[in-house]
Amino acid sequence: MSFRVVAKPIGDDNFSISINGAEFGQGKRGESISSKKRVRPVYPPEAVHSLVSGTVYLLLRVGRQGQVVDAVAEQVNMTVLGSDAELERWRQVLANSALRAARQWTFDPPTSGKGVDAEYWLARVPVNFNLHIDGMPRNGGYGEWQEYVPGPRQPVPWFDNKQMASSSADALPDGDIQQVDQGLHLTSPLNGT
Repeated sequence: MSFRVVAKPIGDDNFSISINGAEFGQGKRGESISSKKRVRPVYPPEAVHSLVSGTVYLLLRVGRQGQVVDAVAEQVNMTVLGSDAELERWRQVLANSALRAARQWTFDPPTSGKGVDAEYWLARVPVNFNLHIDGMPRNGGYGEWQEYVPGPRQPVPWFDNKQMASSSADALPDGDIQQVDQGLHLTSPLNGT
């Protein structure tokens, strides 16, 4: 299980704390798709030069042969501050790099379970673009607080909006693959409570 706890300053050294996302894993081995080949995305040189980092949460539609047939950057969280226009520009730069790599990925289809005969499978995959500068502490490790600017969730024409509302893209740990229709799910959205 993975979840995202969000602390927001509310003044006078006080914070509001809420759970904004939860992910419960995949269930039994072999019942969901698994990674076969994942090409690493290229860190965009202009993002490196400007010390920009963030996480792109991809929503993929994986075909019967394990190929990515559709890919969308569902949400991009930034770890830098800037104007709305600057953040949108950087979100697009990171998303484009992640999508280029994802279109080359392949997956092994499930070998058992209810989804084994599906026409396609939906999966969420986080792609982190994080710089480490010598002499600076690393952050964002498992179980550590990480500052970020959440990006807006993008509508996906081939994805059920009701299902999208009851799930969270940004609770996935780095390197994870979440098949959307597998494992445990919340029956209602968290709404930050």
